[in-house]
Amino acid sequence: MNNASLLRLLAITLLSVVFFTGCAKAKHEKIIKQRYTDGATAICKDDFAAFAKIIDPDSAKNEAKAKITWGVIRLLVGLGKLTPEDFRIDKIEFSDDFKIATLSTSHREKDVWKKDEKPTVWILVNGQWHWKL
Repeated sequence: MNNASLLRLLAITLLSVVFFTGCAKAKHEKIIKQRYTDGATAICKDDFAAFAKIIDPDSAKNEAKAKITWGVIRLLVGLGKLTPEDFRIDKIEFSDDFKIATLSTSHREKDVWKKDEKPTVWILVNGQWHWKL
């Protein structure tokens, strides 16, 4: 194999990796965005059962922690009279293996978007994305 053939093969390999990684990222982003929206909807509709399906199984097992988190979020949502449309994802960063995602988010208060203090961490469990409390 000459140098030109080797370079061509290397270029094709690199393009394939970039293409498939981009496809995987887009697929995971779409799923996480939907799960995040489902979570925001559950919180705004005061639906703890739906919220419990969004959080990761280990967090759900710690019922006290899950209910405290739920209560704090519900209090803030109630005080701010927030709706699911008042929550957004600003940025999603994935681990190299696409098993952990860190979300930078914002919420809207009185028509002003405010960055949330801490990012949320989502983990892939049995093919499903969950919010890690």
